[in-house]
Amino acid sequence: MPAQLAADLALLTAHRSDLVADRVRMTNRLRDVLTGVFPALERSFDYSNHKGALVLLTGYQTPAAIRGRARLTAWLANRSLRSADAVTATALEAAQAQQTALPGKDVAAQIIADLATQILALDDRLNRIGRQIRDTFRRHPQAERSSSQCPA
Repeated sequence: MPAQLAADLALLTAHRSDLVADRVRMTNRLRDVLTGVFPALERSFDYSNHKGALVLLTGYQTPAAIRGRARLTAWLANRSLRSADAVTATALEAAQAQQTALPGKDVAAQIIADLATQILALDDRLNRIGRQIRDTFRRHPQAERSSSQCPA
């Protein structure tokens, strides 16, 4: 493997590893803050793998905010979310399940929205870096042969 290609791949994969660690940390922090003010919603989604849940949290973070099926579904659909109906149903169910208003909800809502936005942006960065790693690897003369021998 040419030295430049190896160096490029090493830098890109190290950077990707750092970003993945950042994403895990931010997701854990999001879940921690959300548990403090809206535990029913925190339990409703896997925030590490559910883009729709993160999109929801960029605009709606408290039980009081999550009202109106049509309004919430339209808001999610306007953000190109294919699973808008399912996310809405889950969020409304969580909002109805929570009977108590917990302290600190306004500041927590701001933090939750900020973390959700950052995680979505980080996902975009990770996708771009993944494509860059793939494209860099494909510059190697034996890349096609190497990748065709890998199990699917």
